[in-house]
Amino acid sequence: MIGDTIGITYNAVAKTLNKVNQDSYGADYYLDDSTNLMKFRISVRHTIPATGKFPEQHMMRLDIDYLDANGLVTRTASSWGVMKTDIAPQDTVSSQRTQAAFLTAWTVTNTNKLLGRES
Repeated sequence: MIGDTIGITYNAVAKTLNKVNQDSYGADYYLDDSTNLMKFRISVRHTIPATGKFPEQHMMRLDIDYLDANGLVTRTASSWGVMKTDIAPQDTVSSQRTQAAFLTAWTVTNTNKLLGRES
């Protein structure tokens, strides 16, 4: 279990989202930062097959709602990360190493290029 809170950094400012829901398939976290005209949501979900079966997958999604001065959502931006194992049961070590390798490519420079359609 991740815990009752998840910390993130948004534009060099630390934010703490509190758990608002938990079930056997995941959890939801939330921060109402309407003072800064934003609301943050993180969803964590797991698809867990029967023992010895596959695929198994784990997802974390961050959604940020941007608000106008009246508190109405003007847009939502999302970022997702998914770890999935196909054709064999999940091996934790290889999944951890694959995710760690992926995160080394998920840099500010590469993100800026992706958003600029420079893939």
